[in-house]
Amino acid sequence: MSPSSPRIIFYNAEVSRFGHRVWLALEQINANYTVHPVDLFVPRPEWYTRNLSPTGLVPAIAFDVPEGCSPADLPASTIRMNESLPILEFLADALPAANLFPADIVARARVRAFISRFEAGFAKAFEAVLFRGEHPQALLDALAQYQDELVGVQRRFADEPTGSEGGFVFGEWSMAEIAAVPFLVRALMCLEHDIGKYPAGEGRKVWEEYASSEKFARMRKYMVDVSARPALKVTWKVEEQLPIWSQFPIFKRDSA
Repeated sequence: MSPSSPRIIFYNAEVSRFGHRVWLALEQINANYTVHPVDLFVPRPEWYTRNLSPTGLVPAIAFDVPEGCSPADLPASTIRMNESLPILEFLADALPAANLFPADIVARARVRAFISRFEAGFAKAFEAVLFRGEHPQALLDALAQYQDELVGVQRRFADEPTGSEGGFVFGEWSMAEIAAVPFLVRALMCLEHDIGKYPAGEGRKVWEEYASSEKFARMRKYMVDVSARPALKVTWKVEEQLPIWSQFPIFKRDSA
């Protein structure tokens, strides 16, 4: 988009999978945005919790911000949003030419239904395994279910496009990927490097099954295609994320 498009200030922490959703969308549409970093490991400034995110979490955006305004001192009329999925919905409505969602209302509803299933399935497995210490097999099962969505096994309607022959969840890159990929890349990184609250060594075992089994061949090809997207190359760098995730205090394992 041109510099004349609405100016957006994006409040984010690069570690956040939720913020990554919004960052992917902003890159996808070539938005006129600047990033204001938020440190999640220290108390947030009072202006941030008062004006942008009462919980202190990311992401948040300020939309259609006049030039020269400080991220910490926005005009009262500035549109502010927080939480990843509402922000994505807002951007799709506010910038319809960006085509974040399909124009067809049926196709749009089906993408939303996929995201709802992803939130109830993979996203919950992600939290349970990495943060609560459930066995990583639950994430492998969630990857298998995602692959079933990709190839159409779990689709509700026969006329939905799928990624069975290549491409993405709905054939073309869509909001489905924007919502899901930030979780997928982090889950695979953490399993490969055995990061999480679960017993030591179990994540790597699960990752080796994912990486070598013919069962996951379609999912691995999908992730290769995902990784080739320009927006992901800008917003996801394992070499930067790995040291941060490796040192999360919450992942410290209980002594035997």
